[in-house]
Amino acid sequence: MIHWIAERNVHGVITNACWTLTTSGVREPTRVGMVLTLPAPAIVEYKRPMERVLLWPERRINPFFHLFEALWMLAGRRDVPYVEQFNSRMREFSDDGSIFNGAYGYRWREHFGVDQIEVVIRLLKKDPLTRRAVITMWDPRTDCGVDSKDLPCNTQIYFRLAQDRLNMTVTNRSNDLIWGMCGTNVVHFSMLHELVAHGTGHLLGSYYHMTNNLHIYENVPKRHLYERPFVEDYYTLPHSRGGVEAMPMITVAWEKWLADCRAFVENDRPELLRYNDSWFQAVAVPMWLAWKEKSPRPLDLCIAEDWRAAARHYLAGLSA
Repeated sequence: MIHWIAERNVHGVITNACWTLTTSGVREPTRVGMVLTLPAPAIVEYKRPMERVLLWPERRINPFFHLFEALWMLAGRRDVPYVEQFNSRMREFSDDGSIFNGAYGYRWREHFGVDQIEVVIRLLKKDPLTRRAVITMWDPRTDCGVDSKDLPCNTQIYFRLAQDRLNMTVTNRSNDLIWGMCGTNVVHFSMLHELVAHGTGHLLGSYYHMTNNLHIYENVPKRHLYERPFVEDYYTLPHSRGGVEAMPMITVAWEKWLADCRAFVENDRPELLRYNDSWFQAVAVPMWLAWKEKSPRPLDLCIAEDWRAAARHYLAGLSA
């Protein structure tokens, strides 16, 4: 039986999926330890994919890593040093300590000799009802039977216009719930989704994520499953109780936004650059400075309430 989890955003998904794994999961050995896994594929729907920042105090996400890894991907990069700034363990997943074999962004924009993001946007603008808007990440020439630390877990992306909204479906071969699907994956795929929707002039629809193996490692704190099955959704709370709102990240032409993205990632002092889209100056730069200074002060200038709240919580944990 396929498991279906449809929720408003990442908070609802992780709450529902934790409970589904607790009640329907089975123990299974893997090459890196025991997991609790669903015995059948799972399909997850994020109805509001812009609500992508998980604000779960006990999870202690690193929002800086999630945001800047997503920008690094959209810039088409695969180098280790950039993302290693935000997560010191990243080098462990590289075969040579220099590049990542299965880096999604590089595969989106460089690996196959074509910028798949550009192709998909132009295809959907030409024919909004096309069923050929596909981005692929799995390459049988380099991935099949290869002994590598880094093979793509997410393999294909499909875009479809339905009821005047652009939906996106990601297929996945193996997904850890806590650190993968509701950690990094929801951020970088929803940002790609938003970029393509904006580039094609369509409203943002649902983000569907189909995984062949949804699991959680047994060595994570048990509270992630049993002691706290409910994760409060800060996106639904009033501001007086700490609620936040999601904001669009793109206000200019998609080509200009991607140019900004690449410039931001490639420059050691991105705060000194001039950007086409104010989102970089008003969100990405304050987040960057807060990380470099390990101080919440620059976050006073960050206008994205969700990123600002998550960043402040994370930095408070560092100093506790």
